[in-house]
Amino acid sequence: MVNDLQRLKETKFPDLSWKVDDKKGSTTLLEEVISGKLDYTIADSVAISLFQRVHPELAVALDVTDEQPVTWFSRLDDDNTLSAALLDFFNSINEDGSLARIEEKYLGHGDDFDYVDTRSFLRAVDNVLPELEPLFKKYAKEIDWRLLAAISYQESHWDPLATSPTGVRGLMMLTKNTAQSLGLTDRTDAEQSISGGARYLEDMMAKVPETVPEDERIWFALAAYNMGYAHMLDARSLTVKTKGNPDSWTDVKQRLPLLSQKPYYSKLTYGYARGHEAYAYVENIRKYQISLVGYLQEKEKQEAEAMKLAQNYPAVSPEELNKAPFPLLSFLSQSSGYLTHSPSLLFTPQKKEEK
Repeated sequence: MVNDLQRLKETKFPDLSWKVDDKKGSTTLLEEVISGKLDYTIADSVAISLFQRVHPELAVALDVTDEQPVTWFSRLDDDNTLSAALLDFFNSINEDGSLARIEEKYLGHGDDFDYVDTRSFLRAVDNVLPELEPLFKKYAKEIDWRLLAAISYQESHWDPLATSPTGVRGLMMLTKNTAQSLGLTDRTDAEQSISGGARYLEDMMAKVPETVPEDERIWFALAAYNMGYAHMLDARSLTVKTKGNPDSWTDVKQRLPLLSQKPYYSKLTYGYARGHEAYAYVENIRKYQISLVGYLQEKEKQEAEAMKLAQNYPAVSPEELNKAPFPLLSFLSQSSGYLTHSPSLLFTPQKKEEK
């Protein structure tokens, strides 16, 4: 890394300077950039992508290196047992699909960061979400309430009166027929919409084949929520036909855009579907969920730190000072070096007039 920086200094940025701190990780350094303690730092693309979901003001100035592989190192000696075990392990999880699922779970949210969209979302988290949060918590039974909130934001930007040209309405953008099947009477009522949307999503999750891994079922269900369960089945069928794994969300989502292309949808059971929209729909929800979880966790951390600070340094009013066993105000009122009529200037020494 230092060699890469030196190369940049010699070829492009002669004023570039840096300091290496072995005691701080990239997370700490990024936090110091956010707080203004540092002007810039170096971090890997994954860490930056996650931080930008919570701190969109972070900007990437340049790439220090090209993409590099992740490498495992072990001690060089005559015993290669550990190295052999590592190779066996990674070959195994690569062959059975576990590695792809792990990558999808932690890195599959996409890297197309949108500053304006993220800022708008976080502003809505502060200004709109508090009123709706109790409802999301109440009706999110099968999933995390923050995921349900992210779904609702993707659907309506948390606008209870939202209406699309196709006729879907409300926070969860339900069709009239879906609302009636769920027993809802007013799609623009926040509680009815959230409860109905949550139940409809639960129905979709229950229909997802049991062969789909538990931690990926929600993405299949969301695709079905967006474009219809039948088209989700078509996407799985197309995945099989194109030598992919129908139980892998990584494989299936790559085929979703093909559902709107005639050479493909003409050979499917349920025909044309706006699969590219379903793909973007799920990806956006995952990004909003990451932003929401990270943002709320950071707010909780800040509140806890403020609470701890308040406990360590409690505020004391002038009245409380005077009620103490040794009344401070009474003492100061008898001392000629302080103003006693203004509590705000209580500890400001006053010079005596020269005579």
